[in-house]
Amino acid sequence: MSDQADQLRTLVQAATAGDTMIHAPPIVAFASGRPGVGVTTVAVHVAIALCRMDFQVVLVDADLDQPGIADLCQVTQDTTIAEVFSGRRTVQEALVQGPVGIQILPGTNRIHNFDQFMTSQDRLVTGLKRLGSITDIILLDLGGGMNPGVARIWQESNLILLMTTIEPDVVMDAYAAIKWLDKRGRETMMQYPGPNKGWKQDSTIHEGPSPTRVKPATQKEFQTCKHHAPMSQTRTQKRLPPIAAVIRGASEPSVTIDVHHRLASACQRFLGIELQSAPSIPGLETIRFAVDASMAPSSDPRCSPESYNAMAHYVASSVGLIDHIHPRGAA
Repeated sequence: MSDQADQLRTLVQAATAGDTMIHAPPIVAFASGRPGVGVTTVAVHVAIALCRMDFQVVLVDADLDQPGIADLCQVTQDTTIAEVFSGRRTVQEALVQGPVGIQILPGTNRIHNFDQFMTSQDRLVTGLKRLGSITDIILLDLGGGMNPGVARIWQESNLILLMTTIEPDVVMDAYAAIKWLDKRGRETMMQYPGPNKGWKQDSTIHEGPSPTRVKPATQKEFQTCKHHAPMSQTRTQKRLPPIAAVIRGASEPSVTIDVHHRLASACQRFLGIELQSAPSIPGLETIRFAVDASMAPSSDPRCSPESYNAMAHYVASSVGLIDHIHPRGAA
């Protein structure tokens, strides 16, 4: 009996060691302070651009309010992220093939029991970290608005790309989202009573496009830095990944620089967070055109506009892919 127990213990240790030897792929999250900013579109196109750089990409639809990757990429949704949360499928079992070789985990908006769901995020995070043998990078679409159901996933990301337009209300929502994330990242335990049961009183930013939903204190902080206010010293963030602002819709580079400066000033002065700057994204018309052109895996250069190529290169460089590994399939 003792010999059998020793053998079983050895097998378990070997299996565990095998899991730990697999390199955990970097996770990059795409999000915004409100819906309608183009998070899903940008995430899909960056995934396409990375694939065309010969990286293997897993794209996860973690938008629990308005999942849209499956429809945009025209893939089936027989299995979704809900099966991973429940434990009925592993992440790898739930993946489906998308355009140009992207592996997609479709999303769902049918998760209602948030109390139970909060404990299921570990299952998803663990599954994502075990995909190192089949992918170089994982892209997460977290959608618009700060959903408390994905707080754990935010914290496990290697990089957060926070999208905003140049409109003042949208920029303010982006700042409020960073403040929300900072607050959640510094909490040792997060209490969430469920949808529409106290969340509005507890959060810094609320879902929906109305700027009146941002707390007055948050509005005051951002307005204080509107005219290039002095920055305070950055403090160390233990549970907050690097955040980069993605400015969309600016007609001139000077506008992009001004919006980023005001947003970065508010983040550093009031939150002690150093906000990075990612490549800008074109206006909505260009994005819509690119979506239509990108669904077919062709060599048409319109499928990967320069802005998305620049964003893909920024992402790959930020998480160390270009410097530390060669793309799969590259010579």
